[in-house]
Amino acid sequence: MTRYNIEQIENMAAQLLEEYNMDNEIPIDPILLANKLGIRVYAGDFRDSDISGVIRKNGDEIEILVQADHHPNRQRFTIAHELGHFKLHIDKEELEKQDHIEYRRNKNFSIEEEEANRFAAALLMPRKALLREIESCGPLMKKYPDFLIDYLAIKFFVSKDAMRFRLFNLGLIR
Repeated sequence: MTRYNIEQIENMAAQLLEEYNMDNEIPIDPILLANKLGIRVYAGDFRDSDISGVIRKNGDEIEILVQADHHPNRQRFTIAHELGHFKLHIDKEELEKQDHIEYRRNKNFSIEEEEANRFAAALLMPRKALLREIESCGPLMKKYPDFLIDYLAIKFFVSKDAMRFRLFNLGLIR
């Protein structure tokens, strides 16, 4: 299976947003993007509480299922994460041949899960959009990272933790 470095993942997410003219829309709508890719998104309850979401082939359709009782920001990240699996890990030719394929987002760590998380972060919090927003903030906001994180998390419809990790990983905060 192909492994992707951080730059490749960043570029793939940015290209996807650009391809569907969503690169200047903040917050990014991962359901709309999934639909544009021909993927339907449904909310439901999983028997296993460790599962946040699943991407699977159901007949001729690809669908993403997300845990209905999770916070909307968590659901958005889960959908973006599953889109990461779709773009990075699912072989489209193999998909046509198979009756069933499934990736589950749970607490188990793997390289694929890490890559899908990075893709989700790059998709929901695009580097260019973050830099643009940070630049538009006054010097006081830049001086206090906690205020900046709160503001950006609200603006991008993500959790504070997701925003903190994203800004840290981009080298924008310490």
